[in-house]
Amino acid sequence: MQKKKLILITGAIALAAILAVILIFCVPWREEEPAPPTSNEALTSPDAVVGLVCDLQTEDVAQFKSALETACTQRNWRLQALDADGSSGMAIAQAETLIASKVGAIVVRFNDEPTLQKIVSLAQGADIPVLTVDRQIEGVPYLGPDWEQADAQAADYLAQQVQSRLGGMDMLIRLEDKDALSPAMGQWASVAEGLKAKLPMPDEAYTFQADARGTQQNAQDEIAQYFTDYPDREQVVILCQNESYAQAALAAAEEAGKADQSVIVSAGVSHLSKDTLAAEGQPGWIASRIIEQEPYGEQAAAMLEKLLVGETPADTFLQPVMIDASNLSQYIAQ
Repeated sequence: MQKKKLILITGAIALAAILAVILIFCVPWREEEPAPPTSNEALTSPDAVVGLVCDLQTEDVAQFKSALETACTQRNWRLQALDADGSSGMAIAQAETLIASKVGAIVVRFNDEPTLQKIVSLAQGADIPVLTVDRQIEGVPYLGPDWEQADAQAADYLAQQVQSRLGGMDMLIRLEDKDALSPAMGQWASVAEGLKAKLPMPDEAYTFQADARGTQQNAQDEIAQYFTDYPDREQVVILCQNESYAQAALAAAEEAGKADQSVIVSAGVSHLSKDTLAAEGQPGWIASRIIEQEPYGEQAAAMLEKLLVGETPADTFLQPVMIDASNLSQYIAQ
């Protein structure tokens, strides 16, 4: 009887040991942690994040940011926009912040090509797709104008306008910040060359690059000095980096009594009103070159959708528009 009891006890102990092994090795104590999302899955959840590095103080960029934010919201994405504040070092640092945050993708709108290349390299090293806006980097999807074609079209437009309003051109000035050129609306170098090719200048004509040095007052002083130094110029064309500089150039021309002998062109739309631009055929501030920002934002989001499923979107080109008195009402509230 005692031996039988011992066998039962031994059996019970063995059974308990077997059950313990089963519990330890076969029954999960908690649910397994889900695997982290791959980069192609990074924008599928409502709390997904798209990073943006740009100069938020620039008006057209701020408009682009707003348009992109709207497009992201419609897709259940969240936009994290960080300001580069015009600094290459800050742009790189902000990109590093986004990379450390493991955003799903990064959109970069910044002028300096070496800075863009650095940001692209950092993001690609972290397996984060990048989209560049306004400045092309080889091998990276691009959204923006085909600047060669856009500048050729602008030169055609200006040649016609200068001929009809002034009858020719004997002084051509590019008014811009020499140390802070934008690849977008305000970089007029190739437009100026195209304009000179289409509207030949006389031998005694002059071409200048005036440095606004970042302020409207400097811009006005620069143009005023040219009018003082060359008082005999009667067919003056001024290509301005932005509207602020165009206002300055117009003020200088009016002070010198040269407003009716000048054609001024700028970039941007924010300061335009029904009284700003000269009437058709008249000299003065005649036009401003812009890119509509709302389509930019939607196109950027559409390209990101492809990037994030492992596809390479084709470069997307949105052409600038020349706003003058004839079409101004389509772009601003009167």
